[in-house]
Amino acid sequence: MNGGRIMGLNLFLKSKPILEEKKFDIDLDNLINFLGKYHQQEWIYASDIIENFNLDKKAIYEILKICSDNGIVKPYIKVLCPKCNKVSKQCYSVIADIPKKIKCSHCDNNIGNPFDYCIVIYKVI
Repeated sequence: MNGGRIMGLNLFLKSKPILEEKKFDIDLDNLINFLGKYHQQEWIYASDIIENFNLDKKAIYEILKICSDNGIVKPYIKVLCPKCNKVSKQCYSVIADIPKKIKCSHCDNNIGNPFDYCIVIYKVI
């Protein structure tokens, strides 16, 4: 096992007591092991967790919010292109920073109302 994996795993262990109190219907050890594969400066998408665990989106975002409140991850906003279904390269800290119109960095599609296509992602800090 490499040092980066241990470091990532230890980061998420900080949130385990709070997650246990919330009594999510999930094996927390498996979740923490899964999240431990993410290293500092890597992005976590809720969809990756949803694909691996049988939880609804609201629970996933609640878990990630707890991790954010504990200084493990930081939320950002990206725009999902409705044409090519890829996320923008640009990320935003607050929704007010998103321009009213943007061009997809992958397919050059003009996205007229990007607020309709926002997703929240998390960066391990």
